[in-house]
Amino acid sequence: MGYTIEISFNIIKKTNVIEINYDMISLAKKYGCENYYYVDLENKSHRKLYVIAFYFEQDDISNLIEFIKNVKKTKSNKIDCIYDDNILCKMIYASGYYLRKIDKSLAKKYKTLRNSEYKGNDLLIFNEMITC
Repeated sequence: MGYTIEISFNIIKKTNVIEINYDMISLAKKYGCENYYYVDLENKSHRKLYVIAFYFEQDDISNLIEFIKNVKKTKSNKIDCIYDDNILCKMIYASGYYLRKIDKSLAKKYKTLRNSEYKGNDLLIFNEMITC
């Protein structure tokens, strides 16, 4: 099992979607991404999002952390969520925007548990996301 990280950007604000997609996939592969997929979404406020989900093996945590650091440096891409892709999905990080999109009871549960349940690799990932 491993970790999935979902990254999005607003299509309306970007003219070079193909280039951004290529750059993100190249960066992910550089850091050992095993698999990826992407989706175009339009939400209720007509915000068109392009979401790319990248999968990293659990034993490759240092590369995942480096990938997160590089993504955070870019202003055009936003990390929406990171989750442990085990049999039961365990949310490690969720942005405020992402929390507003999901079911309110799940968002409340995440907010309650997010600071107390992390150990090992999950804690490393969470700490990387909350540092500037």
